[in-house]
Amino acid sequence: MTASPRTPRAQRRKLPLGRAATLVIDGRTHIVGLADVSTTGAYLITRARARVGDELVLRLFVVPGHAELTLPVRIVRVVEGDGEHAHHPHGLAVQFVGLDETTRARIEAFVRAGERR
Repeated sequence: MTASPRTPRAQRRKLPLGRAATLVIDGRTHIVGLADVSTTGAYLITRARARVGDELVLRLFVVPGHAELTLPVRIVRVVEGDGEHAHHPHGLAVQFVGLDETTRARIEAFVRAGERR
């Protein structure tokens, strides 16, 4: 049996602890930690409950020049155990869905700005 080729992972910008965002689940707003962000999605540190496939709203406050970006997201992975993966504590991996070009460009610029640091 041969291994299937992996899709290359999008460049990610790791963020210092304390970067916050909010995630709306079932009409309730949850403050989440933003561990990293890429042009395709983000990893959120949270104990809020969600399921793979859930479509939610993420609000980011980290993009310079913008008070807030509201992004539609889909849950692609749920990490429930703190020891499950050393690089990803309890949380949710989300994929951005349906972003317009202006929003995508803002996120790309933010991710690239992390390279210069």
